[in-house]
Amino acid sequence: MSELELYIKSYFGVVSENDLKSIVSLFNSKTILKGEYFLKTGNKCDKLSFVQSGLLRIFVQTQDKEVTQWISEKVSCPEIGLHKSSVKYGRKNREI
Repeated sequence: MSELELYIKSYFGVVSENDLKSIVSLFNSKTILKGEYFLKTGNKCDKLSFVQSGLLRIFVQTQDKEVTQWISEKVSCPEIGLHKSSVKYGRKNREI
């Protein structure tokens, strides 16, 4: 069973194998290098993140500096790692 499948089962509890396979099929693996963006300001969020290794920093750029709003790391608890990158689907988002 993959790391993602194990995490989904631990987060949601009892999940049928068919549902689990359906959920996992919606994810695509992507490597994001340091300095690259998962999502940029002004773009609509249409994806979830699952951090398999490394860190994902969510921040906003102000006139004076970057303000970190969240840091996701490899999953260590349900609150970290698998999260919706926007409060609501279809809303413009901050840089991630």
